[in-house]
Amino acid sequence: MHDDKNNLSPSVNCPYFRKPQENGIDLIDILRFLVKQRFLIMAVTLCAILTAILYCFLIPPQYEAKAVVRELSPFDIMALNFYTSEENALIPKQIFSQMLDNLESKSLQDLFMENAKKTNLPETSHIDYLTSLKIIGQNIPRGPVEPLQAFISVQGKNPEDMAKMINTYIHFIHTYTLQKIIDSISQANVEEQKKLQGKIDLARKIAINLRQNRIAQLIEAREIATKLRIIKPIGESFYAVDEIPPYFRGAEALSVEITTLQQRQNDDPFIASLPELQEKLNQLSDLKIETENIKLVEIEDSVIPKNPFKPKKRLIISLGFIGGIVLGVFSAFIRNFQ
Repeated sequence: MHDDKNNLSPSVNCPYFRKPQENGIDLIDILRFLVKQRFLIMAVTLCAILTAILYCFLIPPQYEAKAVVRELSPFDIMALNFYTSEENALIPKQIFSQMLDNLESKSLQDLFMENAKKTNLPETSHIDYLTSLKIIGQNIPRGPVEPLQAFISVQGKNPEDMAKMINTYIHFIHTYTLQKIIDSISQANVEEQKKLQGKIDLARKIAINLRQNRIAQLIEAREIATKLRIIKPIGESFYAVDEIPPYFRGAEALSVEITTLQQRQNDDPFIASLPELQEKLNQLSDLKIETENIKLVEIEDSVIPKNPFKPKKRLIISLGFIGGIVLGVFSAFIRNFQ
């Protein structure tokens, strides 16, 4: 008898269903059944909605603070390129990329933590926020001629601390990156000064060698003039004729020039390239980089977020409503088949 009861068809066990027709399920009977079970379905749906609401209020709200970093134009970094040579000129895209790389650097985040005592936020807050740091839209141009930009975001529970932290961190990285670039420029200037000084020293050595060679030539010419007993210059036009042997100038004139060259203490006035080299060297030696008004990127500081991005209350409650209806209908069928 027990087995026969279990083997009854749904049409016998369920008073709300008529015998199925040959062409399928009768939808009218199902609708009637759902209407009769509406209180159960509404109760289950209400419980699901209340559970979703309770979840939204119990879970701590999560906020997201965003700052924007934008690439500068070549004109905006002219102040920085003023201190570089033409071959070492900085490019905005390279600076922008270096800035983003430094923002993501774990070692720099640790360095920022070491300087956390200078801020009013507890170090634990810094750790939590930096862990959630993200860079969105990196190296994506907004248009064919518009600069690159990236969103720097952090997530956490305290919107005021988050906004302050992300702004402080970005400006810290900006200062760090600028100092590294300034150090690189200074090092390049030091190397350029060494090259210029080397050129100057070489030019002076060449000038000394030329003077010594000239003295040797004049001494030989004087010996020839003495042996030929040419004391005074021969003719009046030898100064303009290069082919005339130097001993035609006479031993007396040659001796005066030899003595003058031997007594010369400084060959700088006779080096044609020296004034230009010394001018460049003096400019680099006197160069002092002013960093107060120099920017690497444009920074749009984060504002204090007013609305949390988690939990998404509307979505959760909507899902609770839909899930409640589905669960209510399912419960009604389960209850009716028991």
